[in-house]
Amino acid sequence: MNNKNIRQSNFELLRIVSMLMIVAHHFAVHSNFDFPNSYIGFSKFWIHFVQLWGKVGTNIFILITGYFLVTSPKFNIKKIITFWVQVFTYSIILYLIPIVIKFGDFSIGNFTMHLFPISFSFWWFATAYFFLYLFSPFLNKFLNSLDVKTYKKFIILEAICFCLIPTFLNVNPAGNNFIVLIFVYSIGGYFRLHPLNLKHSPKYYVFIALLIALGTYLINVALDFMAYYFENIPYSPTYLYKIYTLPMLLIAIFIFLGFTKISLKYNAFINLIASATFGVYLIHEEPFIRVLLWTILFNVSQFTHTVAIVPISLCIIGFVYIACTIIELLRKWIYGKLFSKWIDRLAKFIDISLEKVSY
Repeated sequence: MNNKNIRQSNFELLRIVSMLMIVAHHFAVHSNFDFPNSYIGFSKFWIHFVQLWGKVGTNIFILITGYFLVTSPKFNIKKIITFWVQVFTYSIILYLIPIVIKFGDFSIGNFTMHLFPISFSFWWFATAYFFLYLFSPFLNKFLNSLDVKTYKKFIILEAICFCLIPTFLNVNPAGNNFIVLIFVYSIGGYFRLHPLNLKHSPKYYVFIALLIALGTYLINVALDFMAYYFENIPYSPTYLYKIYTLPMLLIAIFIFLGFTKISLKYNAFINLIASATFGVYLIHEEPFIRVLLWTILFNVSQFTHTVAIVPISLCIIGFVYIACTIIELLRKWIYGKLFSKWIDRLAKFIDISLEKVSY
């Protein structure tokens, strides 16, 4: 086995953790929890705590991508094709299932959108991630050309424009999360090209992340109480939970740094589970599955105002993650048996064609 192709299990474990955060976030925001400003209670605080981690997970995912992809000088055509096939497969299958079981109606317009899920931004993150990967060779060439001082200045400028201003003014001047992903990607790339001298243990960095998370959560609680006592407060209690805010970025960075310090031998099981993380996202965040999961199968509204919401929510999040992982691993196995050779041939043909065009 080529050691270059073996994924480091500490980062693969982090990939799993980040997707668990994202699933937890979607449970919190899609389960129809309706907490008016006039309500203050344990369940509201718990759901807001669960919700906090979603964009942290997204930022971690992009940090990992930037860290490993920044040294790649050209496209990996096979990865691009495999990614597109994965998104296309779930888009079509998960659109047709509710129609077959008479849960939805067929329409040419919706079917056309599902034929081109990336173009129509059916999953916002899948579309943004696809184009980030597509443009990565050009971005990498730029980032690799920067010396340390210039790279730092570039990140500081990005941070001011796409993180600090949005955080304190509660606006997104970029107007597009894709720009934010480029910013986070460049931070991950910096950690790879200019490694930090990390002198502390992994627990130290994760502890700092948890302190920032606690501070962010306490701000959320304070805003909940402000909304309870005062009308028309300028900030939503969860406004700091957006992908571009400073707390979400700092929490992700310190967790990422902590995992870079973890000494973990190659673990085939961890790497196998981690290979299904993007599939987990595509499955549970597809509109039909989203409704099926959070409002039909796991309608937890009856537990909204009891402490039972804690163990119940943890069990649901774990079950959804495991079920989606099994489905994705099965899909990968089927595609490996049926289409792997065809994808290899197509990727080789495109590679040769691109080489001819470049001359």
